[in-house]
Amino acid sequence: MILYTKEGYEVRIVTLTPLRIGSGTKGFIGEVLRVPVFVGNELRRLPIIPFSSLKGSLRGIAESLAKTLWDESELDEEICLKVMVSHERKGGDVSHKVKEGDFDLIKQAIIEEGLFSESDINEFGEKFPTLLCPICRLFGAPGLAGVLRISDAIPLDLDLHTEYLTRIAIDRRRMKVMERRMFREEVLPPGIEFRAVMLVDWERLGEGRVARIAKNLLEQTMIIAKESGIQLGSGKSIGRGKVRIELR
Repeated sequence: MILYTKEGYEVRIVTLTPLRIGSGTKGFIGEVLRVPVFVGNELRRLPIIPFSSLKGSLRGIAESLAKTLWDESELDEEICLKVMVSHERKGGDVSHKVKEGDFDLIKQAIIEEGLFSESDINEFGEKFPTLLCPICRLFGAPGLAGVLRISDAIPLDLDLHTEYLTRIAIDRRRMKVMERRMFREEVLPPGIEFRAVMLVDWERLGEGRVARIAKNLLEQTMIIAKESGIQLGSGKSIGRGKVRIELR
């Protein structure tokens, strides 16, 4: 799989277990997310998988892989690998715990890459290592737009039928069934196929070492997403929301 031969990719997503990405509740029923979509000249409300869920899950895989794909000897030789392995994300905040002695090396590597200037580095302040992190360059970080974009995923079967599962609310603090708290959830059953579009601006990523690492990381991420699948939506702890993703 050579991802960087083109900029646009068709993303195929197949549900493996019941999936619910919710839009809230109506009475005692938790509904799946639907949005208005034009089909021909007709406006219809279709279930979708939002781009934020897809991109967030792929980013999570990449962040885990980044700490395992390269050995210690490579980390000593490549300052951008050091930055990437130190990558941490909490909520929407991203940080890189690098040694103070590496700051000058990081600045030098950013400038030598030729895509960011010293003024760009100064604007980022203490978070300037973000500019050298392959994960941040792919998926983005506060103040930095990522080169990867993905659309909402639309079902191929426009007349698909959802299912309803009955559940009983659990008091997680006491680990007991809550009285009179039975409810129903609308879910998408296994076997539903969705399609999305993924665009990667490889030109903006450049051709240096950061770009080569980012391409390798994204390629390995998509292999994991295809072979092992990812989980989306609610109910992950009970096996819900597993999907397989592959590029076409």
